[in-house]
Amino acid sequence: MPPGGKSKIDTNAIAYFNLSEKDIRAAMSSPSKSSTTMDQLKRALGWMPSETILEKRDRAVFSLLMLTGIRDYAATFLLLGHVDIDRQMIVQEPKTVRTKNSKLIEPFFCRLGLRFKAFSQNLGHESVVTTLSNYGQIPLARQRELVRNAGRGKDLDAKLELLLEKLNRTDL
Repeated sequence: MPPGGKSKIDTNAIAYFNLSEKDIRAAMSSPSKSSTTMDQLKRALGWMPSETILEKRDRAVFSLLMLTGIRDYAATFLLLGHVDIDRQMIVQEPKTVRTKNSKLIEPFFCRLGLRFKAFSQNLGHESVVTTLSNYGQIPLARQRELVRNAGRGKDLDAKLELLLEKLNRTDL
């Protein structure tokens, strides 16, 4: 041992024990899991009772989760004032809603989240964050336009209006 009681470790010896990027990816990968389909979610919504005010509330919350993909924990902090019907979105301000990483999140009412995730995975990305960070941010106005126009073939606006009418008729 050198004077002072400290020994020097060879950096090549340390590097020998580090895993390669390939080994790290292999260790972190896991087999794909089956997830709930939109048809299964629709069936579940159809089976939910809607006679009492609490049952109607539960159906409305379930529909909100389906339409926006909002995190369930964040949904527990939502108030009616967070719902912007005119812009067809939920405004999750981190001052009043507990969002992930205290970020402002404004999801639109749509069912495109799973499609985008599938697209991201088709690119080979492990996370949609990789897709978003590599392809840049989309301004909010353009995002709204893209989401609204993506369902034009299926008349998304009409479907949203119908859903809102149904929710209003159930006297939430």
